[in-house]
Amino acid sequence: MLFSFKKKLFLTTAVSTLLSSQIAIADATLHFKRGIGPNKETHNMIFIKDQHINLSQTAGNTNQNYSIFDAKGEKIIHINPQQKAYMQMNKATIDEQVAKMKKSIEMMRLQMEEKLKTMPADQQKMMRKMMETQGLGPATKTPPKPTKKHIKTAKSDTIVGINCSIVEVHTNNVKTEELCVSKETQLGLDSTDAQTVIGMKKFMSYMAKSARSAMPNQAIEEEFEGLPLRTRSYDPKGALVNEIVLESLDKSPINADKITIPNGYKLVDTPQMH
Repeated sequence: MLFSFKKKLFLTTAVSTLLSSQIAIADATLHFKRGIGPNKETHNMIFIKDQHINLSQTAGNTNQNYSIFDAKGEKIIHINPQQKAYMQMNKATIDEQVAKMKKSIEMMRLQMEEKLKTMPADQQKMMRKMMETQGLGPATKTPPKPTKKHIKTAKSDTIVGINCSIVEVHTNNVKTEELCVSKETQLGLDSTDAQTVIGMKKFMSYMAKSARSAMPNQAIEEEFEGLPLRTRSYDPKGALVNEIVLESLDKSPINADKITIPNGYKLVDTPQMH
């Protein structure tokens, strides 16, 4: 699909942060820092204007790809400046791509089953166990999907002047993330911009849930209240491996070219998921 789950994490965190601002604004620019250490940091920008949200990454390269969410059209537009082309994805496109992905996974499983028939018994046993672990075995033997649980703590912090509470995310009883979450009642946008951001969150959630339905080992994340302003990720040993945090929020007017497809760009088909 157009976005990886890591990117989805960034988008959800950034959009959620915008909802947490306590100042009514028409345009907003959010600057996010992602990564640990100066050599690993990347900087992401969110621009919101006129029922559109621009999601960009800055690294000194003006030709990097970026995306625009169109709330009125309920679609994501992925723009490639180097190729002067763009792709569009709406819910119908997502459903179509997920259906193709499920079909592809099933074909892969059947092909592997045919290959197993030519293997010695001990190798078959080993391969079947591996397939089941990856969710490619028979439905009756496929292990349940891992589940992410959100655990509230008594700790809190402040991100760009906004108070937030610390929530731990545990995957199969192991802490994998820590969120700094603000209450949804801290919404401070005008009604149009607020609905644009809410629409973006809903669209991203639909895309993630749809993709998870085709990925047997993708963790099911339970719903939780609040909006993350910062997300810290940990490895199985508890070491911090990544952080996404809001650095600043600018309320200056945004140029219209941030939310429009450049002239002369060609619409191309969305690549299939395999």
